Amino acid sequence: MKKSLLIFIGVLLFSTYASSEDVFKPYIGLDFKTTEYNGQADTEYQFESVGMRIGTDIAKYYGIEGRAGFGIKDDRVMVGNVPVDVTLEHYFAGFGKIQTDRYHGFNAYGLAGVSHFEIEATSRFRNQNIRETDFAWGVGSSYALTEDVGVNLEYLQMVSDSDLSLIHY
Repeated sequence: MKKSLLIFIGVLLFSTYASSEDVFKPYIGLDFKTTEYNGQADTEYQFESVGMRIGTDIAKYYGIEGRAGFGIKDDRVMVGNVPVDVTLEHYFAGFGKIQTDRYHGFNAYGLAGVSHFEIEATSRFRNQNIRETDFAWGVGSSYALTEDVGVNLEYLQMVSDSDLSLIHY
C-alpha cells in the first residue's frame, strides 16, 4: 500500500502553484518533512514523512488547503532494554490560509485548522496506537520558481495539546 502510494505521489513531483493573481485556481503539492513527536514522560520521536497538499486561493489574501501524509522513515527507541519501533501511520489536516501579496516571487502565509494523526509503537511485547485530533497552526514562506512550480519552507504545529506535540518542518 505504501509503495503504490509513493509511486502515485512521485508522479505528482511537478506540483502546480497558484499565484495571487490566480484566484480559484486549484493547486496540488508534494511535501517532504521532518516530523517530531513529543509526548508524555519526555518521549521524543523523529520521523521523515511525505504528504500531499491540495488547495485553492479563494481571494487574493485567503485560501483553503487540505493535507494528508504518512511516515516513510520510522524511529527506534529503547525503553529500558526493549527496542520499540515507532511509526507515523498517517496524518490529515484542513486549513484556512492567510497570505501576503507576492513580491518578486516570494510570499508569507499563516495556516489555522484541524488535524488528525496516528502513531504506532511496536515492541516484542505489545503494540500501542496513539491517535489525536486537535487544533493545528503554522507559518511559512513560498517562492515561485516558475508560474506553475514553487517551493515552500514552513513550520507546522499539528497538535497543540499541552501533553504532546506533533511538529512538521
